[in-house]
Amino acid sequence: MSIASVTEFGKMCVVVAGVAAMMNDLSHAVYYAANPLPEDKEAELEHKYGRWAVSIAKASCPFGDIECIEREARRLLISRERRIK
Repeated sequence: MSIASVTEFGKMCVVVAGVAAMMNDLSHAVYYAANPLPEDKEAELEHKYGRWAVSIAKASCPFGDIECIEREARRLLISRERRIK
């Protein structure tokens, strides 16, 4: 086994790892870019609980579970209000 073949194998491994990392990042970007809430419902929830609470709730609830998002946003707002008092 020569140094040239080992070097070529190393280059190939780096390229394969880079492509795999890019595909992993891309799949996450596509998943998180999809909005599980209709625009009017999201605007309503943001008005009631705040944008920060709705964003955190969307991240912590199963995709498309609107009841969970509303419940979690409400819980977050109540928790923050209690902490402030």
